[in-house]
Amino acid sequence: MTRRPTFGRAEDQWTPTEMVAHCQCCGVQWQVVDPNMGDAKGCTFCGAPEEAITVVSEAPGTGGAVIAGPR
Repeated sequence: MTRRPTFGRAEDQWTPTEMVAHCQCCGVQWQVVDPNMGDAKGCTFCGAPEEAITVVSEAPGTGGAVIAGPR
């Protein structure tokens, strides 16, 4: 389970991954918080499978390069 950011406890904090997942079925996008992209293995909003998720990089200098999923 990926920990979500909270205030106070250091063990509950996460480091931004500079990745964003986009669901090709419903159009929802979310910040990927798991460095292994575990939270981009499908859409929790509409139930689309991993094959429908595109992950793009928001890191400087990448130009929004597609990291995983349909191009």
